Amino acid sequence: MPLGLDQTVTHADILIIGNGALGLFLADELKGRDSNKRVVVIGPTDRETGASQAAGAMLGCFGEVTADTLRTEAGRIRFEIGVEAHKLWDATLERLEETSPDGKPLKMSNDAHIVLNSIGHVLDSNNFDAIIPALNVYQQPWSEVDAKTIVGFNPRPDCRVFRCIRLHDEGAINARNILSALETRLERNGVPIIDQVVRKILTSGGVASGVGLEDGRTIAAGIVAVAASARSEGWCAVRRMT
Repeated sequence: MPLGLDQTVTHADILIIGNGALGLFLADELKGRDSNKRVVVIGPTDRETGASQAAGAMLGCFGEVTADTLRTEAGRIRFEIGVEAHKLWDATLERLEETSPDGKPLKMSNDAHIVLNSIGHVLDSNNFDAIIPALNVYQQPWSEVDAKTIVGFNPRPDCRVFRCIRLHDEGAINARNILSALETRLERNGVPIIDQVVRKILTSGGVASGVGLEDGRTIAAGIVAVAASARSEGWCAVRRMT
């Protein structure tokens, strides 16, 4: 069915609020687990305030390490979940290649450079210093490089480089192509993606029973899952008890 044009959806077994990376990947996973489930995704196609379409270079784990990342047990557990998720990317991209728009590449680079320059704060130095021990603890490949060898890197004189390392296994994807590939894959598998904004979660007996849309329609649901990034604040994902 054409993306965003289905006006006939009135109910879902699982309704997902949010059509960014989290919402679309969740829909794909749930539909794959049980093809008989009626999975529906709701979100505006323009994704005006969505982060997913701009975050293709922010998928790395070790490039995001700070001095506090591994300081606590909770932080370490959270970080290791990210490490395990990172390992799934190659297989995930291979699965999506078939529905990539116009056969465009989904992966843009296989490595990343972390540069410590003179324009930042002492915290930047502390965070940079924390990345290398983390790489070593988790046995990730890296090397110290001369920033002058990075193609296209031409900082201002007042942003001179102190140190630069290359992360050999931490690249970037084309986030917009990933979202498009997911939408096509879901459409082929019979998952409607409704081009609407959810204004309220409907409840019955204190638990979610559906949603009210901006255009006045309502959709009933057995499970409502919220994956709407910053707009998720104040929402909750609950299952209607039977």
